[in-house]
Amino acid sequence: MLNPMLGDFALNFYSGASALAKNGLAAGAGGVTVEPAMKTILAKAKIGLLLYLLSLALTATGQQWTQTTSLPDGYSAQSLVYWNGFLYQAGGTGNLNPTEEAKNVFYAQVHTNGTIGNWNTATPLPEAVINHASVVANGFLYILGGYHYNDQMGYFITNTVYHAKINPDGSVGDWQTTTPLPRSLYFMSAAVWNDRIYVAGGADDTSLYTDVWSAQIQTDGSLSPWTAQASLPIVGGIYTQASVANGLLYVLGGIINEGTTVINNVFCSRINADGTLAGWNQTTPLPDALAGEGVVVAHGQIYVVCGFDGTTVVNNTYSVPVAGDGSLGTWTNGRRLPSPMFQLGMAANDSYIFVAGGANGDANFKEVYFLVLPPPPTAPVLCPQRSVTNGAFQIQLTSTTNTGFGLLASTDLTTWTNIGWGFTGTNGSLLWQDTNAAQFPNRFYRAYWPLP
Repeated sequence: MLNPMLGDFALNFYSGASALAKNGLAAGAGGVTVEPAMKTILAKAKIGLLLYLLSLALTATGQQWTQTTSLPDGYSAQSLVYWNGFLYQAGGTGNLNPTEEAKNVFYAQVHTNGTIGNWNTATPLPEAVINHASVVANGFLYILGGYHYNDQMGYFITNTVYHAKINPDGSVGDWQTTTPLPRSLYFMSAAVWNDRIYVAGGADDTSLYTDVWSAQIQTDGSLSPWTAQASLPIVGGIYTQASVANGLLYVLGGIINEGTTVINNVFCSRINADGTLAGWNQTTPLPDALAGEGVVVAHGQIYVVCGFDGTTVVNNTYSVPVAGDGSLGTWTNGRRLPSPMFQLGMAANDSYIFVAGGANGDANFKEVYFLVLPPPPTAPVLCPQRSVTNGAFQIQLTSTTNTGFGLLASTDLTTWTNIGWGFTGTNGSLLWQDTNAAQFPNRFYRAYWPLP
């Protein structure tokens, strides 16, 4: 039995059905779902064995934002995450009673058409929280650092980390504290990969920081001690937005130079098997300098929405494909949100991107919007072509145009080696040459999506 590769965005997974074809005969096999939707296709050189795992590749640049059920009040500087059919908003500054409303946690069911149900009140946070970071993993919701408020201390920056179990009905259990951050921070960003939380940048009352830390999630939802990772290569500290795509950690835009300069830089680091970061590299910058924007990863694309460009609050939507080496392609303009905003909540599942709340400098918004990810491309076909003069074996993949795929090779259908990646052209075709094919009596090939 084949083990399908798993792709990643934000916090959830999918794999697809498979079929085996040989000498014109085909046999189907049931699939399982794990998120995001990724299907693969295999071919065995020399005897023409083909094994298909269909692939999906989506962009959202042509879709419209659609309004759905509004929040109970306008909020900004809150967090929004998606887990198992529900959206969760936590903390943030409200319009009516900012200090009391910053304790609120709401959840709403996501319907199959992208609309959401009524917002339900969940177990409130122990004290008011704004400008924090949040992730969800393994059925636990995490709230990290931020500005807190209580009657005894007023507003203060903290290193407190809360976590709560998400119940099967979508409700949230009691909040507990776990291993605190190494320092008190707000305006930092957080992402999760392979049961490990990564926190990047942030600020306190005196400085901005370039530190990156990680902590392993334990089976009971608590965190291990935080471990220092490779710092961001920025002078003067940063507060920024981070996201993870298939074992790569991205940091996008933000404010540096002690809060005086908004940047468009994008940094990327591969996450090693042991959870450490391999080191930061710059890749394709954002089209505009941005801070306070929303960022998610969905189906091999990074999406960036709204933000503050150093002069004004904007309502742009950008997306960019992630390449096989982790670098980014060319940013594409998408549909704008109806209103400019920053410090918004943003989350995604396998079919939709969601935006909630945000501010424009005068007031907080309560509107919630979703963006439909377009239907999948045609199922890719991976076919052996021929051996070429240098002993290499040529393979052709045919699928939707401008879609990124990677290629793996194996001699036993168990151990796979990454041997290349590329994007289909305007004709939907992509050619590979395996220059090592002659070294093996038999070799299987698997094309996978999404990249990297």
